[in-house]
Amino acid sequence: MSKSIPKHICIRPVTLYDLQKCLDLEEACFPESERASRDKVAYRLKYCPELSSGLFIRTFEENKNKDDEYVLPNHSSVKEEKLIGLIMGTKCYDDRITERSMEIPKLTTEGLVDTSIPDNDKVGHVESASNIGIHSLIIHPDYRGQNLATLLFKDYLQKMSQQEVGSQIILIAHERLVPFYEKLGFNNLGPSQCRHGGESWIDFAIPIVHVNDD
Repeated sequence: MSKSIPKHICIRPVTLYDLQKCLDLEEACFPESERASRDKVAYRLKYCPELSSGLFIRTFEENKNKDDEYVLPNHSSVKEEKLIGLIMGTKCYDDRITERSMEIPKLTTEGLVDTSIPDNDKVGHVESASNIGIHSLIIHPDYRGQNLATLLFKDYLQKMSQQEVGSQIILIAHERLVPFYEKLGFNNLGPSQCRHGGESWIDFAIPIVHVNDD
């Protein structure tokens, strides 16, 4: 297990290219009943990748210098990226996380979301909604205890604050995580009506205060 914050970490959006890495991380972090399916993760990365963010460890190619010592090349190139943290979100019609907010909508024969369905009947990602629902905020077990979840979420909240994407971030969490989310600034809204994975959850919400970088 890592003893200190790893070197060469970076935070960037995750895309369909990172699908398997996201699935592997969910498997390492969640019991089977709470994991998102491959189809759900792929749907979220395809239709709203801007609402997901990954924490990676980068490995760079190295060269030997004249003293036979390894040094980074003049123009550093990334050899590998290891996903160790993930936030995955969608826009939710409801102002709390619900079972339907985690589902996949029925698609047209062309593989597109049916836009003729009224917003209040939609499941999954609802682009016109103002609630950003986080369905995963996870750090690989080998890298916990280093405030990396806090780092990842604060970066995420800052990015959402710089964009006109929503008015609040919502999520559900187990009761044991109440202190963590309250420390991040979330409001504890009490027991959730959502029974994802057959478990009991607590609803949380934090407003998005929009800032202007100009």
